[in-house]
Amino acid sequence: MNWHDAAYQAQNIALWILMLVLGVLVVATLRGGKRRGKQAPNGETPEQIARRRYAAGEIDRETFQRMVADLAHTAPPGRDRGEVA
Repeated sequence: MNWHDAAYQAQNIALWILMLVLGVLVVATLRGGKRRGKQAPNGETPEQIARRRYAAGEIDRETFQRMVADLAHTAPPGRDRGEVA
């Protein structure tokens, strides 16, 4: 085997690795792009989930208020942090 064959094989391997990495990036972008908005898979925001759980009786008033307060501290810029209902 001469150096031409070795260079061709290395180029072939590099091309397959590049195609694999690009494929993984495309799949990750298509699957993960929808979840970056801090929403549950069904489209609910964390505040809506807390309200729904409180209304259904899954959590008590203290827990609901603590969750809303915690979420208000992590609210994105430009959002009213005092909003509860």
